[in-house]
Amino acid sequence: MRFERLTVERFGHFESLDIDLPGGPGLVVLYGPNEAGKTTLLRALHGLLFGVDDRTPYAFEYDYRAIALRAVLRDSAGQRLHVTRLKKRKDSLAGSLHSEAGEVPLDGPRFARYFGAITEELYRAIFGFTHADLQQGSDVLQVAGLAELLGGGALGGSAEKIRGALAGLQSESEGLFKAKGKNPAINRGLTQLRDAKLALRDAMFAQPQYAALTTNLAAARHDADAAEHELARLREREARLRTLLGVFEDFHEHLGLVRALADPSLRTDLDEPSAERARQRHAEFTTADNQLRALDAELARLLARADQPAADPALLAEAAAVERLVRRVEAVAEQRLVVPRERERLARETDALESILATMSPGHALKTMSDGSSSRTSSTACAPSPPAGSAPARS
Repeated sequence: MRFERLTVERFGHFESLDIDLPGGPGLVVLYGPNEAGKTTLLRALHGLLFGVDDRTPYAFEYDYRAIALRAVLRDSAGQRLHVTRLKKRKDSLAGSLHSEAGEVPLDGPRFARYFGAITEELYRAIFGFTHADLQQGSDVLQVAGLAELLGGGALGGSAEKIRGALAGLQSESEGLFKAKGKNPAINRGLTQLRDAKLALRDAMFAQPQYAALTTNLAAARHDADAAEHELARLREREARLRTLLGVFEDFHEHLGLVRALADPSLRTDLDEPSAERARQRHAEFTTADNQLRALDAELARLLARADQPAADPALLAEAAAVERLVRRVEAVAEQRLVVPRERERLARETDALESILATMSPGHALKTMSDGSSSRTSSTACAPSPPAGSAPARS
């Protein structure tokens, strides 16, 4: 078969490439500079004939599902084949066969019969090889299946020519070099090169000097190896010391905690249920104290807004907003009447809690809690409270 037209779409860095090839006899050469896409075009040709690899490396710019390879070919009978290869797991090839009798569909199995016994690996090794494959020489033939080639089943009876060419190449290579030979040209050249190196060494260094340099080199290598081992040992010791230092710090902290827990002032006669109740009361007290602080802050903010000077005429225009504000101030004033009672209740609960704790553990009253409550009571008691039933004046 001969190619008449090749189209590569979204393969490698090619978005759309059309190549028209002459259909007559002869060899067609496609050439270009490095990185022009010659290897990519060769891999596209492999994908068209045998299918695109599932993990093709040529989908780096376009999605692999968008790859499309098309070609127009002419077989030995003069029939024209139009084929299209897509990146699919099944039925990836579709096409048609045009002849004088008409047009018939062309699928993958029918298209594969054109290749006979030539597999994809054999095609890549014999027909579609790269420059790197060409440099490997006869090894490519061995990988492709030398026995099959020599049998003539793959190349149509050209085994004798291949065998003769291989024999000639083997004879020529043995005439140039043998692994244990002396007469071939390369062996003679290697022998002369070795003799020249020995002569050069003898000319540059006397034997005692060479021996001294060799000894010094061996000693230097020995010292370097010893230093490397010592460095590894020191690094291992450093890592161990760092680990021990971290453990020592944790152990030191542990000893400090043990000494702190051994303080007689921390001992208590409380059992676990009583201690749990004390923690719950303390949490309730903290929550109530936070709520009281929030109410005091809101009350102070609203009182400050209520004590502002009379609104100007521009403010009177916002009567509805002022009315809503007055209702909020009234609600806060009502809450302000409730605050003293809440403080008294909180003081009573605090005293009861201190009594319970004093009973459970004599000499360990909640001094911090009582001091905080006294300071808040004294600070809030200084603020004047409006008489009962009074309300801020409306504008």
